[in-house]
Amino acid sequence: MFLLLLGAAALYLVLGELHEGLFLLATAALTVGLSLYQQDKTERALDALRELGSPRALVVRDGHSRHLDSRALVRGDLIIVAEGDRVPADARLLGGHALRVDESLLTGEPLALDKAAGADGEAGACLFSGTLVVAGHATAIVTATGAHSHIGAIGASLRQLAPEAPPLQRQTRRLTVLFAVLGLALSVTLVLLHGLRGGQWLQGVLAGIVLAMAMVPEEFAVVLVVFPALGAWRLARERVLEQALVRLARGELAASNQLHPDWRLVREEAPRPALRAMLQAWRAPGSETCTVAAKGAPEAIAAMCRLDARGKAALMATADDMARDGLRVLAVARAGWDGAQWPPHPARLGFTLLGLVALADPLRAGIPDAVQALRAAGIRVVMITGDYPSTAQAIARHAGLAEGALLTGDALAARKARELRALIGDVTVCARIAPEQKLRIVQALKAGGAIVGMTGDRVNDAPALRAGRQIFAGMQRAVGYLVSVHACIAGMALLPVLFGWPVVLLPMHIVFLELMIDPACTLAFENDAPDPDSMRKPPRRPDAPLIGAAGLLRAGLHGALALAHVIAAWLWASAALAPDAARAFAFSALVGANLALMFAHGAQRRPNRVRWMIAAGALAALLVVTCVPALAAVFHFTPLSAAQLVTAAAIGLSLVLWPALLRLAQRLRR
Repeated sequence: MFLLLLGAAALYLVLGELHEGLFLLATAALTVGLSLYQQDKTERALDALRELGSPRALVVRDGHSRHLDSRALVRGDLIIVAEGDRVPADARLLGGHALRVDESLLTGEPLALDKAAGADGEAGACLFSGTLVVAGHATAIVTATGAHSHIGAIGASLRQLAPEAPPLQRQTRRLTVLFAVLGLALSVTLVLLHGLRGGQWLQGVLAGIVLAMAMVPEEFAVVLVVFPALGAWRLARERVLEQALVRLARGELAASNQLHPDWRLVREEAPRPALRAMLQAWRAPGSETCTVAAKGAPEAIAAMCRLDARGKAALMATADDMARDGLRVLAVARAGWDGAQWPPHPARLGFTLLGLVALADPLRAGIPDAVQALRAAGIRVVMITGDYPSTAQAIARHAGLAEGALLTGDALAARKARELRALIGDVTVCARIAPEQKLRIVQALKAGGAIVGMTGDRVNDAPALRAGRQIFAGMQRAVGYLVSVHACIAGMALLPVLFGWPVVLLPMHIVFLELMIDPACTLAFENDAPDPDSMRKPPRRPDAPLIGAAGLLRAGLHGALALAHVIAAWLWASAALAPDAARAFAFSALVGANLALMFAHGAQRRPNRVRWMIAAGALAALLVVTCVPALAAVFHFTPLSAAQLVTAAAIGLSLVLWPALLRLAQRLRR
């Protein structure tokens, strides 16, 4: 659009039309200024988001502590972490007090782990980047950063996935190319018609620029960016995007024995995929041996204990009964250790089973309703969890998930990719899943043609989906409006040349119309009220276009009908008024038709307040450019009387009567 404005301004200056040329140059300068301002504003917002997204680290350098961006850390830096901090890098503990860290980001283990300084390589003495300190404080020395950290290894697996352009982006690109090619072809045709018929090549180029300006689909990209951004902003304002940081639970426990507070932690083994259990070795003052306490998955603890086949079967049966009630079950065991060399596998310590602990962690209020809303919308819900299989199935029943097959982490590990793709279609619950296995599940679902969205267990997911459908519906209406209004404007630029009429639209008229279209296609349609039935409709096919052939045809018919109104206004005015007055009359009708299309393509309910504001602003601006002599001269208008102006605008606005007339005709036919 900027280049077209410059081209039109240059032609006006060549033709000696100084005021028109300067007006278009000023418009081009304003366009550049607004673009630079918006770009600078966007960059500053992105910089602020990057600052928020990168954890800050308290670092001790040269004897002074300072807060630095975690990306500035290097191996060997001394860092200080405290409750509420996100660990900025992999590090080895040097000292601290009552430090507890949530490592669920890496291990899936929901319980925070105690950490203390120890020998190199011990899990209890290591901090991992991205984990959260939930209690205590400590000093540590950085051992790995960025891609070399533990979480960086997980990121390496994600880099195998090639980024995909979103379907909306691909569809918008196709629409943009279609309009651009069509506009270029029609513009060249218009230039040739002007030049070959009367030798008016400069006038032909000017008419071609007008048509190209009318056909440039720059608003498509605006719609694609603005709608999701404003939708996300609205979700954030309504606190839908807020993440719960704390989950409260109630525990009931009768303690018959207690470890003494003066016992010292000697060694700790954190849970890992190969061993779903946590081990701690404690030494009492004056004792030569250590007591090793273990808690974890019942099957993991059973494998570590001295149990015969009948004992293991009884343990697992009891755990399974508890899990069927939706309880999270942990087994607890103890063993002795002489404090010498730690065995390669904890089972060699000869653990004694102490019992089972069942934790009630009920679903949050609203989750069953959210799952039901998703299912009503045609969304298949699959639960992926690290819980015990029976617990996971009980939770799925309470949440209202559909009946389906169960897939465990062990079964997943034994399946090849092709087998997993065939199996995953019937799966509803995935249990005992390690973090790195989630990627395989998503890949298998996508290989089966599914569009996959990973969410948490928050009830905000259904409102976010509803908002997403609202955003998409608004984008569909906005694109339909853009197609119809550009078809009408392009017709008014093309038909006068084809029929030998005087030129109606000039570049400054297109600029005026674009100043109406831009806020209409973004703010007006984005602020439409959501459809209350949106969550009862099935999801679109993944390959369904943003606006299909039927939608394009409907929008084209709306544009043709609007064009008929404007042409009728032009034909009457050209016979009754002077040329510049006829142009002002036809342009006023075109503005009215534009507003009518904006209302016609809106939501079926009462139009939102933004539409009325845009309509009022457009009519006020039309009154100024048609009645103020200096501006009317720039637009090649002759000022109209009040009656003429109202009549012209009413001809265009009468377009909104057609839907009501069609509904009335249908009722009469019945």
